Amino acid sequence: PSEFFELYENEKTRKVVEIYFNGLVRGVTWSNTLNKNSGKPTVFCFPPKQVITAEEGYLVYKNEYLRNQETWDKLPFQPAGLILTMGLQTKYPC
Repeated sequence: PSEFFELYENEKTRKVVEIYFNGLVRGVTWSNTLNKNSGKPTVFCFPPKQVITAEEGYLVYKNEYLRNQETWDKLPFQPAGLILTMGLQTKYPC
């Protein structure tokens, strides 16, 4: 996480983080959509016609990590997709 934060704060490398989070956001939202369309429970629920941007995805990730930093830091690896998903679940509960 600290590498993401550092890269995002630097104007020259921010785009790399935005591209990465664009992919993460698309992946977790498509997964959620597939669950919904298959009649399975969704993990998070956006308001109607809501689209999440890469920037918002990064901020959701950052907030989730910082809110539960002690827990995440106990893990040998902090998977960005899981942290993002947990943050979306907190921000957009069903």
